[in-house]
Amino acid sequence: MPTTNVAQIPPAANANIAPDWDPLQSSVTTAVASSLGSPAALASDPDQLRLAIDEAVVAGLQLALQSAADRWGAEVIGAERHAQVAERAGYRSGSRTHKFHFSVGPVTISVPKPRRGQSRPEWVPTLKRAPERLKEVCRELWLRGLSTRDLSAVRNDVAGRKWSHTSMNGWVKDVAEETLQWLNRPVRNDIRYVVMDALYVPFVRKTSRKEALLVVLGVTADGYKEVLDVQHASSESTDSWTTMLSRLTMRGLKTDELDLVITDGDAGLISALSTQWPKVPRQRCTVHKVRQVVGRSSRELKKTAPKECSAIYKAPSRTEASRRAAAFIKKYRSIAPQLANIVENDLEACLTFYDHDADLWPALRTTNALERMNREFRRKFREIGAIRGEVNVNRMAVQVARFVNEDTKGKQIAGFKKRKRR
Repeated sequence: MPTTNVAQIPPAANANIAPDWDPLQSSVTTAVASSLGSPAALASDPDQLRLAIDEAVVAGLQLALQSAADRWGAEVIGAERHAQVAERAGYRSGSRTHKFHFSVGPVTISVPKPRRGQSRPEWVPTLKRAPERLKEVCRELWLRGLSTRDLSAVRNDVAGRKWSHTSMNGWVKDVAEETLQWLNRPVRNDIRYVVMDALYVPFVRKTSRKEALLVVLGVTADGYKEVLDVQHASSESTDSWTTMLSRLTMRGLKTDELDLVITDGDAGLISALSTQWPKVPRQRCTVHKVRQVVGRSSRELKKTAPKECSAIYKAPSRTEASRRAAAFIKKYRSIAPQLANIVENDLEACLTFYDHDADLWPALRTTNALERMNREFRRKFREIGAIRGEVNVNRMAVQVARFVNEDTKGKQIAGFKKRKRR
């Protein structure tokens, strides 16, 4: 019997592979045709046809992958199975079973195992790897509130196999390159208002503690918002905020075109703004002021003082607001000097919003536009728990920021809707 080198045989001429396709074609045709030809069965079980097609697809995938594995084994060893070939490269040492998971179902094949050299085709680990689309879906579900353990609990439905929650945890964290790209992306050139605030998230150094997450929100002239930057910091210090402001400037934020920056009363932030963006008008959040009054009011004054303080910032004009503030300070100077000091401190910054269109006053006098987004950050970090490492905090924060930006895309802030979009 003459010997033939398998490398000289064209793939189509491989007699051990091609004949298997005939019975497959016959079985697929029979399964689909019988389903299509039985309206009564389809009416009682509408999923029957789809199941038959899925089974046919799985059978086709199994045959195709098995054929590819056999061809790989023949090429590596230099001979078909059981073939007597003089110039062969090696010998088989049994086979190894591999299972792949596809959306239509699992596929199991037997891969030849050469005694020496490469033990499996290069495409085996690639097909076993979780697809990027699956990772994206899991990241989206994670950002919308599901924990990695929740995803793992429904892993068969979500991922088609029993991926561990540890693996899924890696999927949602494996975004280092995307994080760097997002943090260094250019700032859009139509930002006119900037809202700055910080929240505190659990962080592990030697012990678990809470540290600051600085968040900056940009708002366009027609009221569309976007989280511009996030940054972990040990505290809301002047240096931390200075770094954040410098980063925004380097990324292209046009500070000379900003109409307003809205902040709370943090001294570090105010100090950083005075040196980095000295010409940008500053608005101090009036809601924070009212909360301070609530917190410092005695039981007898809790029903009156907060309402009177709130009325200052809801006055129909700056002149009236100044008059109400003066009356509040005069009234409480003797009976509750701490309340008078709260209103008197940084008063002009609390009234800066009056320099803008009256339709925008409710949106510009508070940091509420950012507070709503901060709830998403708090929710996710509360679910995750204490994080070790500044890089990991920033990575998680960026993922939440990207989700928030996508979720609020195309939504205008109340008050801006009356203006026609440019």
